[in-house]
Amino acid sequence: MTQPRPPITCHILDTLTGLPAANIPVHLTLLSPSSPSGAAITFQQSTNNDGRIGGWENPDPSHPTLQSVFENMGGEMMWVCRFETRNYFEQKGIQPFFPEVEIRFLTEGFSGGDAAKHWHVPLLLGPYSYTTYRGS
Repeated sequence: MTQPRPPITCHILDTLTGLPAANIPVHLTLLSPSSPSGAAITFQQSTNNDGRIGGWENPDPSHPTLQSVFENMGGEMMWVCRFETRNYFEQKGIQPFFPEVEIRFLTEGFSGGDAAKHWHVPLLLGPYSYTTYRGS
């Protein structure tokens, strides 16, 4: 049985090669609203061979899952997705101008809404530039 798609997914395409960027660590953090305890809610994962993140790990087992954050919070949520790009390019012999890329974006919780909502954050990445858009 396949895992259901998480509410937030992302992928990275290396614009130098036109290929997916594998093994890039990515951190997803809820900026607002803050958790009831005040602790940051952060998820992490590295891109797979297709440059995608299809599921998130929570390094703190006492924190909720990404799905439960969406199910239990209503209204607007601000997130930051941080892509740690430095090692990826340095392993190719390139000193990147952007050692990491942060993308902030808004979502909304599922409470009282559609639990099938989805936000996709693609990153088109080069060592000296990047761009993003809202994917599907």
